[in-house]
Amino acid sequence: MLRSFTLVAVSLLAAPAFAQVIEVSEPIIRSQGWSTMAGLTVGEARTVVTGQATFPGLSVGVLRGMHSRVDAGGLFSFNYGVEGNAADIAPELKLQGRARASLYQGQRVNLGAEFSPGALVVFRPNDQREWGMTVPMALTLGIPVGSALHLHAAVECPLWFDFASTKLRVPILAGGGAEYFLDRSVALTLNLRTGPTLQTWAGTGVFTFQSLLGVAWRL
Repeated sequence: MLRSFTLVAVSLLAAPAFAQVIEVSEPIIRSQGWSTMAGLTVGEARTVVTGQATFPGLSVGVLRGMHSRVDAGGLFSFNYGVEGNAADIAPELKLQGRARASLYQGQRVNLGAEFSPGALVVFRPNDQREWGMTVPMALTLGIPVGSALHLHAAVECPLWFDFASTKLRVPILAGGGAEYFLDRSVALTLNLRTGPTLQTWAGTGVFTFQSLLGVAWRL
């Protein structure tokens, strides 16, 4: 009888400690579980509408979760700084497809890749138009900070060329940004990139940057 009472007492005393261990070992819930910029996708069968503006212009886009780790969609942009070149100010229209993949999803970091090929046209003086193609590729490391903030760091190579001269430009950009979630469906976004654009025909480079504020709305 005494032995049984002792076992029950020890069990009751150990229960809180055991519960505490279980609680600590449970996964830490960070961010809102989706992203349009970092290494997470928007979620399988979910749709997100995005908008961004500042420099080099403004854009609207849509992403659809094709799989828990794959997104597909499109992006339409109107730029006044041609492909982020601060020294090349001219109207530009661009239409791109978007494919995003989540390569790694951890509790503290996530890693994603993006491929966004498309066509562009730049409107020059005297009714001159430059038609071209852009083939951006990016690798992004996401860092969720609590439930409302998701930071990211990225390297990006949005290379492009115009069909008339076939001159190839190779931007090598690095930067970061953030998504601040107002609730489970709406996030404010910040996207920053900077670096040189290599002009392959001249062996020189020009300064390139992007500074975009926006919003993402998951339907």
